[in-house]
Amino acid sequence: MFKKYDSKNSIVLKSILSLGIIYGGTFGIYPKADASTQNSSSVQDKQFQKVEEVPNNSEKALVKKLYDRYSQNTINGKSNKSRNWVYSERPLNENQVRIHLEGTYTVADRVYTPKRNITLNKEVITLKELDHIIRFAHISYGLYMGEHLPKGNIVINTKNGGKYTLESHKELQKDRENVKINTDDIKNVTFELVKSVNDIEQV
Repeated sequence: MFKKYDSKNSIVLKSILSLGIIYGGTFGIYPKADASTQNSSSVQDKQFQKVEEVPNNSEKALVKKLYDRYSQNTINGKSNKSRNWVYSERPLNENQVRIHLEGTYTVADRVYTPKRNITLNKEVITLKELDHIIRFAHISYGLYMGEHLPKGNIVINTKNGGKYTLESHKELQKDRENVKINTDDIKNVTFELVKSVNDIEQV
C-alpha cells in the first residue's frame, strides 16, 4: 500500500494491486472502487522486488509539502463537489465539460491505468486552479502518498495542439500560476508517472 503520513487522519490505503480509491482528511473515506473507475494491467507476473531507495529528509519534506497542498478539496471557491474532481459518469449540463485523464503509473515493472476524469464549468480558469484540480485527481490514486518523489510529467493538451506541462516532482512555478485557460478548449490530460517500489507494500 502507499504509506500515508502519521499527521493525517489514520487511513489504511489498500495495496495498489487492488487499486482502491482513497480520500484522506477532508475527503472522507470511500469503499474500494469497482471496475468502472479503475483498470490495471501487469507487465510482468512476478513479486515486487524492493530496491533500497532511502529518501533524505529534504525529499520526504517535499513530498509532504506537495501532498498537503494538492490534497485540499477546495481552491479559490471551487470544490470537489459530487466527486467532480475524481470521476463522474453523470450527464453533463450544457455549461459543463468533462476532461479525461489518460496515462499510466509504473511501479516495479507493473503498469497501472487509473480511470479518472474531472468535470468543470465552461469558463476561463487559471493554470494554478487547473493544476490543483488535476493533481487532486491523481492523489485519489496515490500520488504523493509515500516518502519518495514521483517521476514524470502531467500534460494538459488543448484542442488547438497547445500543451501545458506539470512536473510531478515539484509545485507549479509561481510565474505560471496566473496563465488563463478556457476549460472548453482542453482536449485531455495525459501522463506517464513512475512511483518508487519502496512506497508500495503488499497486503
